[in-house]
Amino acid sequence: MHDTNLISSLQQQIKSMHQEKRSNTISIYRVPPHLRKVEPTAYDPHFISIGPYHHNSPNLHSYQNIKLRSLDRLVGNELGQLLENLSSIEEEARGCYSDDLLINRDDFIKMMLLDGCFIIQLFRDLNKTNFTRSPLFTKRWMLLVVRRDLFTLENQIPMIV
Repeated sequence: MHDTNLISSLQQQIKSMHQEKRSNTISIYRVPPHLRKVEPTAYDPHFISIGPYHHNSPNLHSYQNIKLRSLDRLVGNELGQLLENLSSIEEEARGCYSDDLLINRDDFIKMMLLDGCFIIQLFRDLNKTNFTRSPLFTKRWMLLVVRRDLFTLENQIPMIV
């Protein structure tokens, strides 16, 4: 008969090892509550959500068409291949977030596809115009707000996407 304390101790060490392994892949974190208290909205996107943390924010839904336009301009006939590629890295991408994400597989992959295509198309457009404007935005001020949103800590997607 094995000592139950020894078994329990080893099981706890194995559990800790798995948690440490997961923490090495995390690269996108929530802003700690004590920092958010100082300025509650400083870490929220104001124009466009990127990634899952602010995905369902009601004030950001009206700009989803910009992401669809980006997808349309960038992808063309390669949509199936892109979805297949994103499906293959879905678990790894989820592992980059510090929180467990309560979003189903299809919605997560769709979000990563739209957000990733938006960022790539935005950079392509900005490169053509020396980072002064993008056809994705009708008003020049929008670009300044989007730039700020792209640097917001909780408003990110993993680099592998």
